[in-house]
Amino acid sequence: MGHGAQVRPADREPQGPLTALAGRGVRAAAPEILIRPLAAGDLDAISAVHCRACRIAYRFMGWNYTEDEVRRWYRAKLQEWNWARVACVDGRVVGYLAATGGHVDQLFIDPDHQRAGIGRTLLTAMLTRGLRPATLHVFALNAPARRLYDSFGFRPVAEWWNQQDGALELLYRLDVPTGPAALAPRPPRM
Repeated sequence: MGHGAQVRPADREPQGPLTALAGRGVRAAAPEILIRPLAAGDLDAISAVHCRACRIAYRFMGWNYTEDEVRRWYRAKLQEWNWARVACVDGRVVGYLAATGGHVDQLFIDPDHQRAGIGRTLLTAMLTRGLRPATLHVFALNAPARRLYDSFGFRPVAEWWNQQDGALELLYRLDVPTGPAALAPRPPRM
C-alpha cells in the first residue's frame, strides 16, 4: 500500500479511526481500507464512483454520462465479471476493480481517495490470482492510470482510435509470473 493507508480483510473486526484535532497540528491516521467482494447491492455505489472518477479522468474527451446511464450499463455487466472487489472507507465504497479472467474490465477510484494506494491494492489483489496474460484497456491520455499500470510491468501492445469516445485507446498486457517479487511495483522508465 502506498501513502500510509491500512488495509484489513473483510473478516476482521473494524478498528476505531483516529481523528485529528482541528487547528491543533495533530495529524489524523490514514483511513483503514476494507477490501471485499463486490455485491449486487453495490451497483449504486460503483456507479457513483465511476461518474465522479470519469468526469475528471476523461475531461479530455468530454465524458458526460449520467449516473443513471452508468447504473443501467453496469447492471448488464455484473453478470460478465467473474472476479470483482470494492474498497470501502468508513463503510462507503470508494473504489472497485472488476475482471473477467485475466482482463481488468473496470478499475475506478473516487477522486477524493485517489493517490492513497487503493488502486494499487485492488490491482495487486487481482494479479495475485496468477492469471496471465493480464490485460486491460486504458486511454492514452489517462496518464495517472498509465503510470500505475506501468509500475506493475504492464506494457502497451496495441492501440486504436475509439470512435465512440473520440480518443486513442491502448491495450496493456502483463505476462510475468506471480509472486511477491513479480508484483512489486517497478521504478518508472526514464
